[in-house]
Amino acid sequence: EMAARCASEMVRLLNLGQQGHAGFRAADGELAAVTSADMAVLVRDFTEASAIRTALAARGVRSVYLSDRDSLFDSLEAPDVLRLLMACAAPENETLIRTALASASLAQPLTTLDALQRDDRAREAACLRFADYQRCWRERGVLPLLRRVLFDYDLPARWQTTVDGERRLTNWLHLADLLQQASRELDGEQALIRWLREHITSENRSEGEDTLRLESDEGLVKVITIHKSKGLEYPLVFLPFIATFRDAGSTRKTVMFWHDGERRRAELNPDDAMRAEADAQRLREDMRLLYVALTRAQHACWLGLAHLGKDKTSHLQESAIGVLLWGATPLPDSARWVGQLAANLAESAPLAMPAGMQILPAPEATDTVFSAPVPDAQTLAVRPLARRPEQPWWIASYSAIRYEAHAVLVGNAQPTGAALTRHDDAAPQSAREQQQRDDEPLSTVLLTDIAEGDQAIQQFPRGARWGDFLHGLFEVAAEQGFAEVVRDPSALHVVIEQRCTSAGIAEQTTVVQDWILRCLTHSLPLPDGTQAALADAEDWKAELEFLLPAHTVDISALDALAQAETLPGQVKAAAQPGLLNGLFKGFIDLVFVHDGRYFVLDYKSNALGSTAGDYSAEAIAEAMAGHRYDLQYLCYVLALHRQLRVRLPGYDYDRDIGGVVYFFLRGLDGPTRGVFSSKPSRQVIEAMDQLFQGGRP
Repeated sequence: EMAARCASEMVRLLNLGQQGHAGFRAADGELAAVTSADMAVLVRDFTEASAIRTALAARGVRSVYLSDRDSLFDSLEAPDVLRLLMACAAPENETLIRTALASASLAQPLTTLDALQRDDRAREAACLRFADYQRCWRERGVLPLLRRVLFDYDLPARWQTTVDGERRLTNWLHLADLLQQASRELDGEQALIRWLREHITSENRSEGEDTLRLESDEGLVKVITIHKSKGLEYPLVFLPFIATFRDAGSTRKTVMFWHDGERRRAELNPDDAMRAEADAQRLREDMRLLYVALTRAQHACWLGLAHLGKDKTSHLQESAIGVLLWGATPLPDSARWVGQLAANLAESAPLAMPAGMQILPAPEATDTVFSAPVPDAQTLAVRPLARRPEQPWWIASYSAIRYEAHAVLVGNAQPTGAALTRHDDAAPQSAREQQQRDDEPLSTVLLTDIAEGDQAIQQFPRGARWGDFLHGLFEVAAEQGFAEVVRDPSALHVVIEQRCTSAGIAEQTTVVQDWILRCLTHSLPLPDGTQAALADAEDWKAELEFLLPAHTVDISALDALAQAETLPGQVKAAAQPGLLNGLFKGFIDLVFVHDGRYFVLDYKSNALGSTAGDYSAEAIAEAMAGHRYDLQYLCYVLALHRQLRVRLPGYDYDRDIGGVVYFFLRGLDGPTRGVFSSKPSRQVIEAMDQLFQGGRP
């Protein structure tokens, strides 16, 4: 009630200020209108602060809360961020994910939380989202992660509808900053989680960067605890709740009081004397805070007084302000206490009412809204930049190159403007089909009877995760040695059996073992017309990582080189314009040496059809163009070219580079033996090399 009355009076003064009828008169007679920045409301705790801020917000007045508990780690957002980080660090833990989603900050609807309990697809989708958050955390840092969560769950917009929305957003961003700084000195996600947990639970924090930031620099009404207001002054001070108190000596079983003036004591079975002492100590502390509150105003101070109690007997006299005004004199009943107060102040010499003090009825609560003034629009002019702007420096991968929705024609094999078609198993006929394929138990994907030969290969599960599965096995084979595995496959078979069991496809173990061995002994057609098997390779390196310096590389120019060089007559999507500036990062599945020449090999588990016959030269070329693998392998060859140029004595591109081999694993028995091979011209690789150095091709 008092919050509504106080807020209404504040709105009345602000509206009068806008009309030029309320403000501060300077010595020269000029009136400075009263504004929100001139007002402060002093409170005891968060409950009182929430009451007045809600009443102000309902009337269009914005405010900021300044608490004596000013540590960021005491905020409501700190434990919520901790719960979120724990879930992101363990995205397979459904309990942690539900806990994070149910936190006060993310506050997901009960229907969403219930779906996570009942719906397997909803649960898996949540796990995949948090797995993506984990990748974001590992690759980019905790600050980008927390900012991404903000917008994924629409938190700024949702918080903006609450009284403390700006406060919550400021705390979230402040936590993100501190966590990002701490992560530079900590190793791994668990170390950062432990750091945050320790700061939340610690009672001995040193003052510093964890002090709450103001959520806005604008002139807002300040709602501040009396304790924190010590030593400060405000033009206008409002004390709507100054008459409230908590009787420390009430009939509660346990009382708290200072013992011997040094130690805080909890008495579980207090007697009357202990209760009286506890309440006396409470009153002394209330009186000290009352003194602080009454001495903060520069020009005016409003005190809210009211009859306290359910019957005619008022407990107002037990508050600090009541003791100050009435002393031991019993208060009259609720109908006459205001008049008695006026009489006491008028007659009592020590407390004679000074000039300017008034006893007035509390203002009536109204719904009048304050309309903040709109700043005058300013005409802004752009000042010319005196220096050349720097390009953003970043680490990009091949996936950073985006492509237009429609393809363009190189050559004259197909109509111009044909839509880009994709055949690999990571992009099935529809998004719904992909979702069903990824979410269904494996038993619904596989046929009841395990086939043999090419039929078994074609029936092997499709999808990006199964491509990663096969890539991992080839990496193990490379570590063990291709020729050694062919000679004695037992060690590789142990790994395959373990991984098939873990992946839920134990019945496919024999199929996978036979398939991998066939691939290792399979004759791969090479660009020069010869053939070679991986088991016959002279040397090799799996998962070769590279980092190429990229100096303002024009992606369109890079794409133009690839369009002109590779796959003539195929429909290709054009790369979207942009720049690569910093480092260009990638991993080559395999680099192997045969007959003294170096080859780039990429394993592809793409499904181009249901039989080996679907892996014709035309189908593979279309898949290469559809996925723009041509630009990818040019970048791979450029990386290998750079490496050999500085490491191989007497290096010569034409002699030492053999080319690229894209091995479509499901096409072993097809007309092309499942292989696309090519050797880029020396001219295009040197043009790309020049482009990556900041020049023009």
